[in-house]
Amino acid sequence: MIFGAGKIGRSFIGQLFSLNGYQLVFVDKNRLITDELNRRDEYHVVVKAEKDCMLVIKNFSGIYADDKVAIAKVLGKADLAATCVGKNAFEEVISLIGECLTLAVSNGRNHPLDIILGENIINAAQIAKKVLSEKTGNPSLAENLTGLVETSIGKMVPILARELEVKDPLMVYAEPYNTLILDKKAFKNQAPEFPGIQLVNDIEAWVYRKALIHNLGHAALVYAGYFHYPASLYVSELVDKPDVFQFAKNVMRVSAGILHHAFPDEFNLTDLTVHTDELLLRFANKALGDTLFRVGSGLYRKFGPDDRIFGAVTLAEKHGINFLPFLETAAYGLFFRAVDENGNYLPEDGSAIGEIETDPMIFLTKATGYPAESPLLQRISELYSMLKNKKADMGKLP
Repeated sequence: MIFGAGKIGRSFIGQLFSLNGYQLVFVDKNRLITDELNRRDEYHVVVKAEKDCMLVIKNFSGIYADDKVAIAKVLGKADLAATCVGKNAFEEVISLIGECLTLAVSNGRNHPLDIILGENIINAAQIAKKVLSEKTGNPSLAENLTGLVETSIGKMVPILARELEVKDPLMVYAEPYNTLILDKKAFKNQAPEFPGIQLVNDIEAWVYRKALIHNLGHAALVYAGYFHYPASLYVSELVDKPDVFQFAKNVMRVSAGILHHAFPDEFNLTDLTVHTDELLLRFANKALGDTLFRVGSGLYRKFGPDDRIFGAVTLAEKHGINFLPFLETAAYGLFFRAVDENGNYLPEDGSAIGEIETDPMIFLTKATGYPAESPLLQRISELYSMLKNKKADMGKLP
C-alpha cells in the first residue's frame, strides 16, 4: 500500500515493487489520480536517457485518502506499506496510517506492518514513531506493530509539461537510476530482496549522503546557475557552464569530506568522490528535461534547519570542517526566482521572495529558525550584499 500516488510513488516505489510481483494499492488525496488508477489497467513510466524506454506498470488500484474504512481493510492484509508524500504532508499521512492501522488491528490484524518511509527526511523514523504514539494513544503500535523503515531516495523525476499531464495523468518521466536504499535493521518482517533494493545497516549515513551530496549539490548548481545565467531553463544547461559546474562540484567535494569524517565506517573518500562524479553526470542528462524551477523551488523547506544547506552546516560544525561554500550556496539561493511554464513561482515561494526583497533577514530567520544575530545568518547577509553588488555591476556590462 503506497501513500502518495505522485511522481515518486508511481515512477519509483510503485514501478519497482510492481515489476517484482507485488500488487499495488495507492492512497492519494487527488481524486483524479485515484479514479484513473481504478479506471485503467496500466500506466507508463518513460525512462529518459540517450534512448528512451517505456516501462508498463500493471496490477494496481487506488483509494481516495478520505476512505479510511477501505484503507484499513487493505492494511489488514498488506505485506508492506510506503509513504512518498513529501516533508510537508508526512506527519498528516503517518497520522492517517496510525488511525487506519488501529482499525485494522481491531479487525484482526495481529502481525507487524513494515512501512517504508520514502521521504528523505533526517530522523524520519523518530518523527513517525512520535506521531503514531501521540495520535493513536497506543505506543505499542509504533514499538511492536510497525517497522519504520527509513530510506534514501535518489531518483530524479522531472515536472511534466501541462499538456502531457492532461493527455495522460498517470504517465511519468524519470531518469534511469533505480536503487531504493532501505534500513535493513528496521524491518519487523523479512526485508524485500530483489534488484533495485539496497539494504544498509547505517541508514542515517545514507540519508545524510543524499542530503549533503545530492540535494546540496543540486541546490548549489541551480542557485549559482540561476544567479549567473538567469535565462537557463534546464539543469543540464548549467553543467556546461564551467564556473557554475566547478562551484557545485566543490560544494559536493566538501560534503564528501564531512561525510567521511562523520561516518568513517560507512564511507570512504574514493567511493564518495565516485558518487559525486556519477551525480554530476546524472545532472547533465538533457533527455530528462529537469528544470531549475523544480530543483530550486520550495525555499522555506530548502533553507530549513535540518534540510540540505543548514543540515550540512550543522554536521560540518560538529566535525570542525570549513563550510563557507554552503553559506555561499545559501546567498545564491536568495536570488532564486525561477518560474514554471506558466510564469509562476511555487505558491509558497511568493511569500518567501517578498520577504527576501523586503529584507533577506526576515526570510532567513523564519526559514532557518536561527536568530538574526546568529554569525551564520550575518555571514550569509554579507555574502548576499556582495553578490547584490556584483549583480549590479554585471547589469552595467555592455
